[in-house]
Amino acid sequence: MVLARQEVAEERGYMAQWMGRPQLKEELYRQSLDFSLAALQGRLPAGANWVAPDLA
Repeated sequence: MVLARQEVAEERGYMAQWMGRPQLKEELYRQSLDFSLAALQGRLPAGANWVAPDLA
């Protein structure tokens, strides 16, 4: 449980860094929306998952 809480805190820190950088925020949103559109259009293999890249 402690490790899970640490991971959540770490992820929140990364997200705060990303959201504080407008160009990076825009790129992450674009990638996420592209993935979502591909999923809706059935262009992804079963089990595909989008994970934000580590761009910090």
